Amino acid sequence: MKRIVLWIFAAALLLSMVSCQNEIKLERSPYSEEDFDTTGEVALTIEYPVYDRSVTSYTYSVVNNTDETVTFGREYSIEMLSDGEWKLLPQLEEGVDWPSDASVVAPGETVSNSFSFWPYDFSVVEGTYRLIKTVTLGDGEARLLCQEFSIGESSISSDTPYGYTPLEELPEEIDLETFDCDLATDSVGTIIAGSQERVATFLDKVGQGVSAMMRLVSLTREGDPVIYDVIYENNHFLYRMDQTRDQYAESGEAAQGIYEQRYSYLVTDGEYLYLSDYASLDYQYLDSRRLEAGSTVILCLDNFADGASLGNKVAEITDQRIATNSAMARYWSEDGTYWVDLTAEANSFSVSTKSYGVVRTLPAQAGENPQIYTAQWISADRVQLMFTDGEGNTTYRAVYDVPSESIVFIEERG
Repeated sequence: MKRIVLWIFAAALLLSMVSCQNEIKLERSPYSEEDFDTTGEVALTIEYPVYDRSVTSYTYSVVNNTDETVTFGREYSIEMLSDGEWKLLPQLEEGVDWPSDASVVAPGETVSNSFSFWPYDFSVVEGTYRLIKTVTLGDGEARLLCQEFSIGESSISSDTPYGYTPLEELPEEIDLETFDCDLATDSVGTIIAGSQERVATFLDKVGQGVSAMMRLVSLTREGDPVIYDVIYENNHFLYRMDQTRDQYAESGEAAQGIYEQRYSYLVTDGEYLYLSDYASLDYQYLDSRRLEAGSTVILCLDNFADGASLGNKVAEITDQRIATNSAMARYWSEDGTYWVDLTAEANSFSVSTKSYGVVRTLPAQAGENPQIYTAQWISADRVQLMFTDGEGNTTYRAVYDVPSESIVFIEERG
């Protein structure tokens, strides 16, 4: 018993030391309220007002309400409200080597980025904090902005980073009058919940490379809700479809529960928005080589009062991406670890992760002028490549093994 009491005392003492650690190191902020720009001409916003302690990354936006261009860098600072005063957080001893690139915000536009507590030697506790950033106007004038946020009880957590209840935990009965979604439509496409503005916000975040989620609901002719989650993370999309409430769902994988598929891009043909592995729908139809990739419709633009504006946003995202990336089609592994790119070089392909990438060409045994037209992951680290000979008369299959970085199998398919 004495040993147990001592252990409890030691644990309590340790927790007390941890909880006091932040207070001991905090120093008073050098800023006064007059130092911050509160005119609203340039605004700093944070995506959610309160985050659960489990969250490790947060999204902020710089809103430019002026007629000048505004720029800002990656640097930022975070302060904590303690005993009624703003206090500095202790920085890492080795300091922070901030990237030198800057973001540009055109007049009337908004640009988002992310921040975290990683530059600080600080154990995050519940409380009120503020993010501080410097922005520069087109005439060279620097302005200091700040925005408060809190760590505490919140639906925004590491398990629910966008605040939505996971599909697996939703109730069997869905009431659209209280159900949180970005858009809900009936069987003929009429919007009955959510709004075009919420969809536009999702597209804006995607265009800026900021992680985001959009929840869609579509009612069947019988009034059964089918729920779709579109999650943008790690520069690609996870598409999740829940048909469990559709009494007439067709048999097959998608009807057995929650169906998942990863897609690389968001594209449009002017009538619909698609999740697709095509970098552009134009790449479906090439004169000498037709690429094959998956795609699925997520929205019909005719359902919106101003669907053209949504289509234009996606078209701009596509144009900007194609201008800097040669991929014509991209295929993600099931767990989102690897991706394969096919380019205009019909005999080559690249396999990449966040940390590395390799480019390979088909070996001599593949014949002269082979043309790769599709790829498919057949395991966690093996991808199947389908290609034809130069004349397109014979089809072949090759298997690339990621760990060995080599093609381990080739066969003729007829």
